[in-house]
Amino acid sequence: MSQLLQKIKDDVKEAMRNKENFKRDTLRTLTAAIKQQEVDSRQEADDALVETLIQRLVKQRDEAASQYKEAGREDLYEQEKLEAEILKSYLPEQLSDAELE
Repeated sequence: MSQLLQKIKDDVKEAMRNKENFKRDTLRTLTAAIKQQEVDSRQEADDALVETLIQRLVKQRDEAASQYKEAGREDLYEQEKLEAEILKSYLPEQLSDAELE
């Protein structure tokens, strides 16, 4: 099992203990996507696959949030943004423009 997947599973347990239902549900959605990918590809997920799935889910959340914003649904917009922030916390930190140059 990848280290990142193990950390996510540990965080699900911690969220359950702390009664953080939103975080728990978001991480469960992530683990379900990982499990589905493992079944589809018939191989165990490594850290690179998990990061790719997280990036895909973050992109989906960002697109949905922008659509909700355009439709005037602030409640759903905030929910999507919060889910994206939780998921982004498992990705490596992005380089800034100055660091990239």
